[in-house]
Amino acid sequence: KFASKFAGTRIPTFEEALDVVKDKESLYCYEMKVTGMAKRTADIILAKGMEKQGIVQSFILGELKKMRVYAPQITCMYLSANSSVSEIKRNIDSAAAYGIEYYASGNFATDMLIDYAHQKGIKYWVYTIDDTASMYKLMRTNIDGIFTNRPDMLEGLCKPLIKQSNDTLYANTNKPSSIQWKMNGVPMDGENGVFLKLKQTGSYSYESGNALKCNYESP
Repeated sequence: KFASKFAGTRIPTFEEALDVVKDKESLYCYEMKVTGMAKRTADIILAKGMEKQGIVQSFILGELKKMRVYAPQITCMYLSANSSVSEIKRNIDSAAAYGIEYYASGNFATDMLIDYAHQKGIKYWVYTIDDTASMYKLMRTNIDGIFTNRPDMLEGLCKPLIKQSNDTLYANTNKPSSIQWKMNGVPMDGENGVFLKLKQTGSYSYESGNALKCNYESP
């Protein structure tokens, strides 16, 4: 299945993988797929000093419970494949009961469920979204994170656009956490709203932050 130049290539150990990513400014998700791994996983993460750099996730609630007790400084995510609103609510309740900070469902998220999780103090993610239609729909919610095999496509949807109607510009961005309009590349004082009334000819753009912590400048 692979080119001959990769002959003999080993699967890295967890420790080796952490050594590769430790100095990179990114957040990582580590999944426990079998029982009995909570303590060992925590010990490795703590030994590398990476407890603030990743999220330990699992479909096995019991392992996450052990992780919360043994190493409460490590962030956890409860995964489920449920697509029933009642089941997802029960899972969110279980996560909240054990101090689990994140929850992720399999390709199922609604504004109501996301709000329910937020009320419980839990961030809501969804997996695994590889088509632009689903990405676009999710980006218009208060989703906290999206798992994807196509980050190139997802990144493109994070980018804000501008719409124009006569002498008014509209920042077409998803529930922005911040907006800063610019004229000819220079920030405009006090112009931080979704709409901008044009008063003079120039080249306009805006910087925007959103719920997925993406920050972009529009065309």
